Amino acid sequence: MVPDGPRLFCCYYWVPLVKIRLLVVISLILCAACARAWAADAFRPYKDALFAYPEIRALSNSGAFLEVGYDIQRDLRDRDAIDEKRVHGEYVSLRPNWAQRRVTLPFSGGRSEHLRIGDVERTTKALIVYLHGKGGNAAQGMNDYSFGGNFNRLKNLSYRNDVVYASLSLIDFDDVGAAQVLDLIAYYRQGRPALRVVLACGSMGSLVCYRLAKDEESAELLDGLVMLGGAIDPTFADSAAAARRVPVFFAHGSADRAYSAASQVSAFESLLEQQPDYPARFVLFHSGSHGTPIRMIDWRLSLNWLFTRFPKR
Repeated sequence: MVPDGPRLFCCYYWVPLVKIRLLVVISLILCAACARAWAADAFRPYKDALFAYPEIRALSNSGAFLEVGYDIQRDLRDRDAIDEKRVHGEYVSLRPNWAQRRVTLPFSGGRSEHLRIGDVERTTKALIVYLHGKGGNAAQGMNDYSFGGNFNRLKNLSYRNDVVYASLSLIDFDDVGAAQVLDLIAYYRQGRPALRVVLACGSMGSLVCYRLAKDEESAELLDGLVMLGGAIDPTFADSAAAARRVPVFFAHGSADRAYSAASQVSAFESLLEQQPDYPARFVLFHSGSHGTPIRMIDWRLSLNWLFTRFPKR
């Protein structure tokens, strides 16, 4: 069930939520402890204070389920210089853009394009691929100023920690899109069979991720999934990726009108009922809409957890 009631609950402590500064300080201290317990430091700190979850409402399911408060005034209007278009400058560093490249791969019937931060070398830890939703393209995942600067943070975390980040323009959300992703992975894994692959699946992009997760051959290439306001697939627990125990991180807004939060939580709980120790996490943004997870997910916290739970190769 989706936790309800105004509570601040982190690690083993909870107190009623009240709007006083002292409690905000307490919540940050407790949640910092949660972060240390939740994740190792595969990614070094980067603007953590600006991007940390602002209001922890509940932590349950033995730490697997986190509910975070979302306030449109605090988390959007006060954060953006121009609402939904340009975040304030302190959230952004353009340093990774020196290493940004446009890559075009041959593709049947046309071409497949993606934007990339960084070059794959022997020391590269992993490849993170962002798959946009309906109406999006590769530029969305490289936009430094939209979504509260959160894509810029992902770019910086990748660039500063030997991880390559790519944002792909999907042709469709079916077989063709899945083939594009497989071609992109094959391109970067040439001569690097140990390269780890994480898919960040935004909205309808999750349909491609679920398709790849169900196929035995493509599932072997996946090491982590992040579902950002994604579609609901209650059969994921029976997929080839689940059989490999590919870790999955769900992020969803409770007021999402595109994909029901209650249904996504139900699918998450069903997965844990079938496999109680399955590497899965869920962060629910209370009152958040469809795009809230992309704006609000704490990428460092989430990726640090994900990277410590990669399946064995």
